Amino acid sequence: MQNAARPLTAQDLLLLSAPDDAGLVVNSLLTAASPFVGAAYLDDIFRNLGILFVADTSIIARRLDRNGSQVRVLAAWKDGEHRESWDYDLSGNPCQLPYNGKPTLIPCEVNTRFEKKRDSNYQSFIGLPLHDADREIIGHIAIYSSKRITDDQNWLNIAKIFAGRAEAE
Repeated sequence: MQNAARPLTAQDLLLLSAPDDAGLVVNSLLTAASPFVGAAYLDDIFRNLGILFVADTSIIARRLDRNGSQVRVLAAWKDGEHRESWDYDLSGNPCQLPYNGKPTLIPCEVNTRFEKKRDSNYQSFIGLPLHDADREIIGHIAIYSSKRITDDQNWLNIAKIFAGRAEAE
């Protein structure tokens, strides 16, 4: 079922969050999380990422084997709550797309396009590959929302800020 409301734009979100300075939102989230490292950082940043993107689910996952389709979620926020780690298979899931090496934005109809998301209410998806020091893809960030978003490069640019710090962890 498609949402009849106008898709949310990255600019809408930033203006709603910080009317006087859109950059302040991202800066505030990064500053708030900066004292944390490792697992504490990942938990905090994915909670904030979910809030910033009005996301139903935001995760960071690491590939369990170099070329396989199994991943382990390292940090997750779903429906406003921290979730424990779990393993899953990428096949039939939009999370497989960042493993081609490019950021992915699907603005609508995720739940109709991907077999493993058919029973969800997800409309939009943002996925980014995570690299190791040798630039091999070792994992991904995924952001799911029940809201449609615009096919806007700003969504990816904002998410890349968080991905850069997550790679360092």
